[in-house]
Amino acid sequence: MVTLKSGREIDANRGLIGIDEDGEVASGYDERLSEFDQVMSDNLKSLIEDDPQFYKRATPAERIELADIMIERWIKYKQVALVELADNAMDTRNLGLLGSSALGVPGED
Repeated sequence: MVTLKSGREIDANRGLIGIDEDGEVASGYDERLSEFDQVMSDNLKSLIEDDPQFYKRATPAERIELADIMIERWIKYKQVALVELADNAMDTRNLGLLGSSALGVPGED
């Protein structure tokens, strides 16, 4: 569950939210979150017309907040990988298997 400051809750399976190359947003493994898509689809327009109390377009502020939440998660993910990469590089360098130039250290090797 992801809860935005507006109070809107996104019931995402395991908290997974993704975006495809067309800006379509989905949660979990198979649930589309049309209300968060970059461009309002015809599908969402018809859903809103059918049930305006249930389907509401996410506001720009909600879409920005969701993006910030997901960016923060990816930054943490990347940081863990960078630490692991650096640790592995240092281990390999200490074994003499990798020169410092492979680590981006200028003027060495």
